[in-house]
Amino acid sequence: LVGKVQSTGKTTGKILTTTTSAQASIKNVDLGYTSYCERKIAVGKSSATSKCSFPLGASTQFFTGLSTHTATNNGVIYNAVTSDSDLF
Repeated sequence: LVGKVQSTGKTTGKILTTTTSAQASIKNVDLGYTSYCERKIAVGKSSATSKCSFPLGASTQFFTGLSTHTATNNGVIYNAVTSDSDLF
C-alpha cells in the first residue's frame, strides 16, 4: 500500500450569531498512534473544516477517524463527536 488515509471534520453554523469549531484526529489502531490535527473555527453560516492524514504502511492496517464538533450560540455550548473506522 502506498499513500495516506485521511479524516475530515466539518461543522457548519446555521445562524449568523453562531461560532463553530471542528477538530479531526486519526488513529492507527494497530500501532496505537494518534495524530491530532489543528482545530478550525468559523463564524456565522460558514464551515469550520479540519483535515488530518496518516501515511499508509506496507501492510494492511486499521484506522479510526474521530472528529469533535462544537458550536456556541447565545452563551450555550453544543458538542458532538463523530467517528468512522476502516481497514486499509
